[in-house]
Amino acid sequence: MIKRIMLYSLAVTLSVILLVLILFPFVVPGIVEKNSKEWIGRKITLDKMRVNYFTGTVRLYDFDLYEKDDSTVFVGFDTLIVNTEPYRLFSNTFVVEQFYLQGLFVDVIMYDSAFNFDDLMELGNDTTAVVEEESTDEDPMKFELSDMELKDAMFIIQDAEIQDSIEIKNFDFFLPHLVWNQEEEDSKADIRFDFKNEGYFESIVDFNSGSGNFKIDFILGNYDISGYQEFAAKYVEIGKFKGIVDLQMVLEGNIDLPLQTSVTSKFTLSDLALYDDKDNVMLGTDRFLIDVKEASLYEKRIIIDSIYFLQPSLYFEAYDSTSNIAQFMNRVMPPEEQDSVQQNEEELIAENVSKEEEMKEDSISNNSTQQFYISINTFLLEKGKIDVVDRTHENTFEYDISDIQVQADSLSNNDPTLDVDLRMDLSDRGKMVSDILVDLANPGEMSLDFTISSLMLEDFDVFSREATGYPLLYGDMYMKSETVVRNDSIKSQNEIVIHNIKFGHRQQMIGPPVKFAMFLLKDKDKVVNIEMPIEGPVGESATEIGDMIWDTFSGLLVKVASTPFKFIGSVLNVFDTDIKRIKYDYMDTTLTDHKQRQLNNILKLEDHEEELKIDLVYYKDSILERQEIAKYIVAEQMGIKEKKNHEKYEKRLKNRVNKQLKTDTLTLEAACLRLADRGRVDAVSAMLDSARFQSLRKYLLSQRDTTDIKLYMSKSSAPNNEDNNPRFEVKLGMKDDFIEEKYINKGKDYNK
Repeated sequence: MIKRIMLYSLAVTLSVILLVLILFPFVVPGIVEKNSKEWIGRKITLDKMRVNYFTGTVRLYDFDLYEKDDSTVFVGFDTLIVNTEPYRLFSNTFVVEQFYLQGLFVDVIMYDSAFNFDDLMELGNDTTAVVEEESTDEDPMKFELSDMELKDAMFIIQDAEIQDSIEIKNFDFFLPHLVWNQEEEDSKADIRFDFKNEGYFESIVDFNSGSGNFKIDFILGNYDISGYQEFAAKYVEIGKFKGIVDLQMVLEGNIDLPLQTSVTSKFTLSDLALYDDKDNVMLGTDRFLIDVKEASLYEKRIIIDSIYFLQPSLYFEAYDSTSNIAQFMNRVMPPEEQDSVQQNEEELIAENVSKEEEMKEDSISNNSTQQFYISINTFLLEKGKIDVVDRTHENTFEYDISDIQVQADSLSNNDPTLDVDLRMDLSDRGKMVSDILVDLANPGEMSLDFTISSLMLEDFDVFSREATGYPLLYGDMYMKSETVVRNDSIKSQNEIVIHNIKFGHRQQMIGPPVKFAMFLLKDKDKVVNIEMPIEGPVGESATEIGDMIWDTFSGLLVKVASTPFKFIGSVLNVFDTDIKRIKYDYMDTTLTDHKQRQLNNILKLEDHEEELKIDLVYYKDSILERQEIAKYIVAEQMGIKEKKNHEKYEKRLKNRVNKQLKTDTLTLEAACLRLADRGRVDAVSAMLDSARFQSLRKYLLSQRDTTDIKLYMSKSSAPNNEDNNPRFEVKLGMKDDFIEEKYINKGKDYNK
């Protein structure tokens, strides 16, 4: 009987337990919703709960934890699945075979220094509770976690003070497996999870609880950063970007001495593209690698094994008052923020200056102060490219620099001298080879040696038109430069060799006479050789240096153009005086052999350059000429002939003239001008001028069927007329130039 009663009791008890277990998942949601306000001060809703006691699986659906207003959701999720192995707890092992959480929603609100979850953090806190001393005899708990997955999560962080928020949507997290054995000596944790778009995270943690030593290896692989454009836009207007990140890092140290942790890492950024406002790739690289061999904050030591760029690219587009890079920088850091940063920097500088002496004393007195040691073993840039588009001109300037190679020797605090070897291709044929030496301890001191070869000058036609008015049709240049910058001053020696330079027709009279100067500088092989030293203050920008170079170059061109006969004489192998002017005595019109040789040289000059303009401008002092003509007429009328003794001739003539005028107060020339017939004086003057013009023109045409050499009479107001004998000045320029037009009398054509 007793046995039957015990069996019935056991059966009833088991039935009740079974019924409770069956009904438990169905009644829990209602109990939680009814009592949640009393338990935690917050409303909770839970649609349903399912439990599989055989597999240890718990499922929760549509859970929401509300704010204190009972209407706004603070935390919620759609589905939670937890699959455990409870029996493993008997062996001090907590096992989760699956943890799946879908549709997690978290809305965090910050009020000044408080949060909307502070009341929940206070739950269970009992300041009167006695803390029990932990038992050290029990074995440490072990953890085994598998298939940890967070899917379609959303996190919102709100700042109630500024009414702004950060939203992270569609956040996925997957952790395949994690084992943490907290044993007395060694423990290891392996973590790996994949990101939703691309990439994965993998980590191995070794920890010795006895010694406190640890080693953390982690890898962030094939991580696509393009998915974070919207997130980045919350903080900075960086625009569109893409790229793949790979990071390998190892941290070794002791948990009790965290500052002595040493780090080695290898960072790779692949397929980087940073876009400008017009959706052009402004900055990009196929691969950027930085390999840190050792980094230690405690030892103040960073050793970088290599920095490597493969196929980096830069696209620069200039507009009237800005550029794509300037627009990008203004977007990333607006002007008002820049002003704020500058103001803060000025305040910091002022504060640092006030403490400078104290800091110096501390530095001197503290013998333990150690300078941070930085070493870079290798820097290499391969196959770089720069595209320049300048839209600030009437015609767009486009230029590409390709196959840029940069290599630098090792660099460290012990040897701060940076030696850079730079090579690049300029447009289609040009090449540049450069060696740059910079002392990083004093960056204001540097040397730059470079050679440019086969530079196609027609690529710079836009600048030639604007600076000189000349289209630049073709030509190639070689340049060798040796430059030293010291004490904020630049000193540069430059050798320039230009082959086959050709200009078009000048469109407007601006800038230096570059076409004429290039002609003058050509040697017999039509090669231009220029020695151009540059010296002066460096200035604060590259524009100032560019202006200094242009001023030096244009000044050289003006100097050359102002002394043309010096250069032409060396080309024709004649004295410059033989082609500079053709001189006459006042009463002379004879085309002597010497004058003919002079004209022959001028004709050779015309043959030398078909675009050269040669004008012969006639100058004379009309007053002196009229006086000489009057002397000739008066002497002829008086029958006085000039013989070998010119002084006796002058004396006899003066006595006769004074006797006839009955005065001796006038000079001989002035007296003769009073006696001579004015009409005849003018006629003789015109005859002399005509004879000179005709003889020169006739001789030129006798040597050539046709010639472009023009003869002009100068205006009486021309300054070159004063105190000079009659002469033809040779005026040189290019055919599209105007030679002293304001001093040329075009009333009569002497070239027919």
